[in-house]
Amino acid sequence: MKKLLLMVPVLLLVAVLLTPAQQQIGSPAGEGSNTLYSWGPFQGATTGNVGMTANTIRVYAIPNWASTPVIFSAIDIYVSTADTTSGDVYSFGIYGPCTPGVAICTVAASNAAVAFSSVGFLELTPSQTTPIIGYPTIAPGQFYYVAWTGNASTAQINDAPGRYFTPVCDALSSTSSSGGALPSSIAIPSASWGVCGTTPIFNIHD
Repeated sequence: MKKLLLMVPVLLLVAVLLTPAQQQIGSPAGEGSNTLYSWGPFQGATTGNVGMTANTIRVYAIPNWASTPVIFSAIDIYVSTADTTSGDVYSFGIYGPCTPGVAICTVAASNAAVAFSSVGFLELTPSQTTPIIGYPTIAPGQFYYVAWTGNASTAQINDAPGRYFTPVCDALSSTSSSGGALPSSIAIPSASWGVCGTTPIFNIHD
């Protein structure tokens, strides 16, 4: 019995030392971080670029989300190709929760149209209409979706490597945009499950 009691603290210490310190892809951030949610590759992973066609809305389902309601004040993306043309503006946002194929899915958070005029980290200030709720809470078959649009087709943002199973990957909504801004609601493309290789990398935080 004494030997067993002596082993318990040792086992607890080993468990602590073996706990992963790096944030999982597509999950709430670790303790001590002000990033509430991250979607994208681990640091150092190879990234690609995703562009667009003017006045169209590209949609990506997020198959994993935070387990608790989230309210945030910033969405971070990385502009990989800048658009320096005056008047060209873009918008990035989150819709849902909705089922794939639904005709009307309302926006949860999106930014006003802004210029993507320089390469690098870009922090967007979203208007969040409702807290993002956790997946244990939303109905089965529903998802959140990231979407982005613009009134031009020059700018590109970083995307993640192709290793995410998702029902909607780099699909175009039948809803069009105007003035580079995302509308308050969009039609979500029908589900087509597969490995997605063009999911934009983003963070949300307070």
